[in-house]
Amino acid sequence: MKRLPKHSLRAAALAGIALGSLLALGLSASTAHAAPGDEERAAELFAEGNVAFDADRFDEAYAKYTAAYALLPSTEIGGNLGLTELRLGKFCDAGEHLRTALEHASLALEAAKRERMKASLAEAESKSARLAITVNVPGAEVRVGEAVVGHAPLARAVCVAPGHSVVSARPRGYLPGRVEVEALAGESRSVELTLSPEATDESIGYAPGAVVLGLGAAGMAIGAGLLAAAGGNASDAADTLTELRAESGALYPCSGGSAPYADRCAQVLSAQQDHDTLLGAGRGLLIGGALGAAAGVVLLIVGRPVEGTAAVSVEPVLGPSVNGVRLAGAF
Repeated sequence: MKRLPKHSLRAAALAGIALGSLLALGLSASTAHAAPGDEERAAELFAEGNVAFDADRFDEAYAKYTAAYALLPSTEIGGNLGLTELRLGKFCDAGEHLRTALEHASLALEAAKRERMKASLAEAESKSARLAITVNVPGAEVRVGEAVVGHAPLARAVCVAPGHSVVSARPRGYLPGRVEVEALAGESRSVELTLSPEATDESIGYAPGAVVLGLGAAGMAIGAGLLAAAGGNASDAADTLTELRAESGALYPCSGGSAPYADRCAQVLSAQQDHDTLLGAGRGLLIGGALGAAAGVVLLIVGRPVEGTAAVSVEPVLGPSVNGVRLAGAF
């Protein structure tokens, strides 16, 4: 019978030991649905990660543990992944995996291992910062930098690297909110985003004002024309009356129904009546047209589209040595 090489036997033995330890420690509820063969493969990756970790090859160990955890997210794998991330300076990831591992750890977890994980978690938290973010709009997508960290309300604080962070949110129908935060290592800060609804365009536009202004201008023009016609009728009546006075020698040649001048006197009376009618209509249209034109101008001013609206935002700046606001805007 052909014998396996020593390194193969060693790897198989390590995988068997790893699988046994994983099963003995009790897996989290999510591992109960692992696909057939995933547990064995996860055990192999876990054993290989342990070898790399013991040899201080942390990048390799990180890759092995990450692959194993994707197949079997157990306390043992998550804990070792967190320890490796701590060595690589991935403090937020380390804290997440170590915290989850401790929360789901069974009583079978060795006390020394548990204490080591607790100490490592404390170290990870001391080298990172946490932001407790609240937003006044439920369901709003929350970002830290360019990364989406969840939707409001967030269940827990967000871990960030110490230093400068930008927290933002912009749900549909609201103006964007943004807060700049300075946080020290080991510090927890509260960040509040208060979003304001977007202003709706309630302008009525130019059309109503233009129509009313046009009608007013037309009324003024027609009124002016009627006044001019009234003036013409008055002039004709005056000329005819002057001629009759000259011919008759009387100051009021049309009084008493004088027969010789009856037709011409009727023309004078008709011209005077037309004058009065046109004068009244012209004055009314002129005044009404002027009022309409004024109303049209007002409607044009009120209904003008909002272009280049001044937009101003006030962004809080929070930090251990500075607290203030940043004013930004476009005009």
